[in-house]
Amino acid sequence: MSIIPPLSFAASGGAQTLAFNVHGSGEISAFLPTAQVGSLLIDGAAPVGASSATVPGLPTVTRVRVPLAGGNHAVSAAGDFQLGLVSQNTAAGGTGLFAYYNRFRVPGCGDDTLDASEACDDGNVVDGDGCSAACRFEVGYGPCDDDGQCVASGRCDLDTGLCVGRCNDDADCDDGDGCTADSCNTFTGACQTTPLASGASCDDGLFCTEDTVCSAQGECLGAPLSCGPPADYCDEALCDEDANQCVEQGRSCASERHYLFGVVSDGGDPPTYGSIRCWRVGGVVQCDMSGGELVVGPPVCE
Repeated sequence: MSIIPPLSFAASGGAQTLAFNVHGSGEISAFLPTAQVGSLLIDGAAPVGASSATVPGLPTVTRVRVPLAGGNHAVSAAGDFQLGLVSQNTAAGGTGLFAYYNRFRVPGCGDDTLDASEACDDGNVVDGDGCSAACRFEVGYGPCDDDGQCVASGRCDLDTGLCVGRCNDDADCDDGDGCTADSCNTFTGACQTTPLASGASCDDGLFCTEDTVCSAQGECLGAPLSCGPPADYCDEALCDEDANQCVEQGRSCASERHYLFGVVSDGGDPPTYGSIRCWRVGGVVQCDMSGGELVVGPPVCE
């Protein structure tokens, strides 16, 4: 087993003593400032059979390992120390037990102190509060300037300085703008948006428009959907966006606003006259001119 050594020791104002009981036999590991190794005592005396070595990368901290028999013991030093105990517990078949003591919290994620390896540290190891259990900013939080400061599902938006969600496919990047091509860069987790050229076909998401194209300003524009002649030519069919269909308004021929017949000429010499059917779309009269050209109007409703 390994024991995580502290990166620094806080002043305690005096010597420390820790009493404990070893069940079976075991070994202690004491981490303390290198300058205070000589003050380490086991049961009031210098350790017997001890071995020591400075912590790699931390020459000011030394680890002292001491074998101990079962029973009650006390460890003391002139200042702060971290004590780890591994009990062989031979009487129980060799099961290893581990415990450690430190007057001060071992520096690391959740100690409310920002270390070099952390993006944030809010004093706990709980997800859902902006700083994750691994001390990384959660989506919607920051400030960040590197993807590594965000949780795995996020990346750093350098424009806002906040962690935002990573995309997984193109569908995640749909911004609802019919005049952009949206795609996901799965390597960076960032969405990429490319404006469509003016005149490109687009979808404005509306049922009641047709022939929609992108304008030079990047807007998806189209003409009102032509509903065509209603079943009753005196009636009027209007597009209902909520219903996603053309709906006849149920108006009768008595309404002066609606028309049924006009008079056309087939263009012959002499011309032949006949009736045509007309209807209204959005308040505008439209006629079936397949029989010729309108020579008398406006058409009247009969």
